[in-house]
Amino acid sequence: MASHLFLLTPGVWIGQGRVVFEPSGEKMHFYTHWESQEEKEGVLICRQKVEIPSEGEGVENLFYLSQISANGFAILLENEMIGQARGIGIIEPTRVGWQFRIESGLEGFEVYQLQESGPGDYRLHAEYLSLDQCRTVIDGLIWRKDIS
Repeated sequence: MASHLFLLTPGVWIGQGRVVFEPSGEKMHFYTHWESQEEKEGVLICRQKVEIPSEGEGVENLFYLSQISANGFAILLENEMIGQARGIGIIEPTRVGWQFRIESGLEGFEVYQLQESGPGDYRLHAEYLSLDQCRTVIDGLIWRKDIS
């Protein structure tokens, strides 16, 4: 678990990438800001802000990680659009990820692959599928902002 700084260690990460909406093929650039806080009462709290400049609005997600072990964790996502979603997370030597299945029909996953360029650098790939079979594909990079 100690090999990953992202998500599992308090700190700030920033990043950018692109979002593709299928089947339309519409592509948008995004910026993201993550902040992981100290674990309290067995729960690690992470706040993610996502900004899509072309849309002018941002989204804020709260992630609550619990039951953290060397191989995984339980995760709860909370935001205004979907409410709450519970999922499971994995921890592997070179990646951290999770998946959700929500009663409303939304399902998806996110994977953060550790890069050799630095201890806080990750490549992001995520996919979400809605009940109406619209797929959102997200690719990007994040890096630790507060490493000196």
